[in-house]
Amino acid sequence: VCGTCRAHVSDGVVDLRRNYALGDDELERGFVLTCQSYPVSDAVTVDFGAPDNSSSVRRTIWIGPDRIRSILAQALGVC
Repeated sequence: VCGTCRAHVSDGVVDLRRNYALGDDELERGFVLTCQSYPVSDAVTVDFGAPDNSSSVRRTIWIGPDRIRSILAQALGVC
């Protein structure tokens, strides 16, 4: 895991299944690896970039966990 998909969860709840790239301080501030995370709530909003960075890319996902990986991969341009 490289950390390229690192994002800040600004709304909703996710389950970070595996963490190979984030430090404890990042986890405490609400960062996740989107490639290793699954939505727990009905909607999840993630910001790609710093939470206070106005140039962040924000995505709100209103779908089930079976589609979240493909949408996040498209947002990152890795597919």
